[in-house]
Order: sequence, then structure tokens, then C-alpha cells
Amino acid sequence: MVCYQARHAGFWLARFLRQRGVEVLGVQPVSLPVDRRARPAKADAIDVDLLLRTCLAHLRGEPRVCSMVPITEEVDEHARQPGREREELVVERVTITNRIGAILATLDISGYDPLKRDRRQRLGELRTPLGASVPENARARITRQLDRLELVSRQLADAEVEGVRDAMLARPEPADEAQNMIRTLASLRAVGPQTATVLVREAVRTAVRSAKALGSYAGLTGTPFASGETAREQGLTGLEQWSGDSGCFSVTGAKVRAIRASDIGC
Repeated sequence: MVCYQARHAGFWLARFLRQRGVEVLGVQPVSLPVDRRARPAKADAIDVDLLLRTCLAHLRGEPRVCSMVPITEEVDEHARQPGREREELVVERVTITNRIGAILATLDISGYDPLKRDRRQRLGELRTPLGASVPENARARITRQLDRLELVSRQLADAEVEGVRDAMLARPEPADEAQNMIRTLASLRAVGPQTATVLVREAVRTAVRSAKALGSYAGLTGTPFASGETAREQGLTGLEQWSGDSGCFSVTGAKVRAIRASDIGC
């Protein structure tokens, strides 16, 4: 048996060892107990001892010792890449758009949408409140941002065609169980192909112990604060950390609307 901390290197080592009959446990690093009384010492021997004691406690069945990370299959890991790439490109596109808006805001110019096709033509037509055109340096900077925006837009279109959205639904027959689940979810109202793909690839295809564990993985669990006479709820735990949260809310909203429609006989 091998136990190690799951880090950015991925799970190639776990798959390599499992193929050779070795049982592997992946521990979530942030779930390991640490001493908070002083600055902790850092050494390989200390880390190995801590990991060994934590692993033995987990095997004895002690509760809340640490959190084990499910080791995904290589096929599922590769299938997630188009969706994750699309999320990164969308964030990058928003960043470039906001940067262009910030440049124009310093000139008191509003109403310019860099996502429209005539963006370069409209850039030459922009005027400041004093009637002057966009200064040369600002225009050159915006032009370079538009070049980046067009590149990101082309890459985003390619990522969607490669299997994130329409290509997954255009096939006459699903090639595997995951694609069948994506098509089923996409048939619901208010659930698009992108939301269905993210939910299936990032959540449904991940091995979780229970529905509660899935909710914790998605950041949809509460954060209670109870100390003395104070008892309150601090809200959901990780809405900004996982891209599947919006998908969970989309499916939940669609289900609620379907239940309301059935109640009124629609």
C-alpha cells in the first residue's frame, strides 16, 4: 500500500502503481492535521511521519482524520480537458474585455462593445467628451488587446467544436455512458450542453461516497458558526472555487420549475 499527498502532478503515479497491483491512497494536503501553536517545522522526515500516522488512523476507521481524493481514470481525466480549457478561455476573454473598458474609462468613453464584429471600425469612430479621437498610444494599446481578443475567440470556438458543446450532442449515438448522460441532462429545460458537460465530467464521473460528499465537493454545504450563545450560518462553502456550482444551480432550478409546472397541471 502506498499513501501520498495529491498535488498538481496529477494521478499518473497512482495509476502506474495500481496497474502493478499496488493499493494507492491519495490524501488531500489541506485536510492533514497540523500544529498551530507555532511555526511548523518543514522536513521530509516530519512529513512522512505525519502522513504515516494519518494513513494508519484512516485505515483504523477513525472519523474526520483526513480527506481522501478519488483517483480518476485516465480516460475521464482527458475528457475533462476541453471543458476546462473553455472555462479558462472565457475568463481570459472577460479579462481582455474589462481591460479595454478600463482604458476607455480613463478617456470618459462608454458604450463600446469589443465583442461586436465591427469593433475595429467603431474604435476609429470613438470620440472623447471634448470631441477628440482616441489618443494614439491608447488606440495602439486597445488594438493589441483586440488582437488578443480575436485569438481567444477563435480558440474558444475551436474548443466548443472539439467536444464541449454541440459536437457532443450532434452524434447520432452516444459513444459511452458519459455522453449518454450529457445528452439526457441537456434535454432538460434551462440546462445547456456546456452545463451538462461540466456536471457529468467534473461531478458525476467522480467517485464520491455519498450525496453529502458530492455536495461538499461542489461547495454546496453550509458553514455553521456556533460558539457560546452565538449560532449562525456563514453561508455556502466554495461557490467561487468550482465551475460546477453554476451547473448545480441550473439543474436545481430546472427541477423546481418542473415540479411547479406539474403541480399546476402544465
